[in-house]
Amino acid sequence: MSKRLIYISFLLALLLLSYCAVLCFPSFLFENVHKNENIYIYSDETFPDNIELLSRRILHRVRTSGYYDRSEIYRVYISNDGFRWKFLSNRLSGSGGVNYTLFRGNSFIRPSNIGENRIIAPGNGLADAEVRDLVYFISHEIAHGMMAKKQGVFYSFASIPHWLTEGYADHVAKATFDFDKNLEQFISNEWRLSAESGLYVRYHLMLLYLLDYKGLSLEQIMANPPNEKAILSELKILGKNLAKQSP
Repeated sequence: MSKRLIYISFLLALLLLSYCAVLCFPSFLFENVHKNENIYIYSDETFPDNIELLSRRILHRVRTSGYYDRSEIYRVYISNDGFRWKFLSNRLSGSGGVNYTLFRGNSFIRPSNIGENRIIAPGNGLADAEVRDLVYFISHEIAHGMMAKKQGVFYSFASIPHWLTEGYADHVAKATFDFDKNLEQFISNEWRLSAESGLYVRYHLMLLYLLDYKGLSLEQIMANPPNEKAILSELKILGKNLAKQSP
């Protein structure tokens, strides 16, 4: 191996390690921090007056999870600078947030209007915006981190299917969820309940079906995740039966 190649390899390794270090300890990039018990929210812009209210809502939602640990610190970084968001999230567009389990469980949120409790969505707007506000996205990413820590990073990535990972985070992050209404929309093939929508409503519906209708515990579901297609088939049967029973 030539000295030039060794030098380039060393430089690339150094850059990778430096990037990982920033993902672990990014607070130097953020001038402002708001702390509410073990919820730490960082921002590269001054916080508006409603940050205390928003942090209380986030804390209330994540506390509903059996995976919540009061001894843990849940750190969330809101990047209002577009370049900073792309750099830290490693994404050019798309999602409202990302959680890095391997990097201290840090969560990163895309540019947002904190005063209006909403993310600044890319493209043509945000579907289901009335229930997917900034509090939702922050709670959603924290839920990912809590679940991965409880289940173990390797098991979470290797054994827990995408529908369960996202359905659980959606369950924690939403203040309310009307099962019957969403089941009716699923049976009617409405777009927001389709796989193509990119929303996690159908996954949330699947999880609640297992919890409330089949009586399974969350730990039973996580230990032996049911087949997605089988659950969807059962939901269709349930929806049709309920429709027959309604006057």
